Amino acid sequence: MKKIVILLIVTIVSVVAVYAQDVKWPRQLTHGGDVLTVYQPQVHTWDKHQHIDFRTAFSLVPSGGKEVLGVLYMEA
Repeated sequence: MKKIVILLIVTIVSVVAVYAQDVKWPRQLTHGGDVLTVYQPQVHTWDKHQHIDFRTAFSLVPSGGKEVLGVLYMEA
């Protein structure tokens, strides 16, 4: 389970980085029949532009599997 969460975080960050110039949401990444959809992040707090707390919703549909919906909470 821990490996899946880490893989999901890396994938989401990669999707956002690759499409940084693209302003269209939601973002969708397809690989080998798997589909990851990432929705626009929502900022909760951004204290003095030094600490940000935000969340983003996602949908993961594995090839031949059941859709999984979730929310990823992040701080930076």
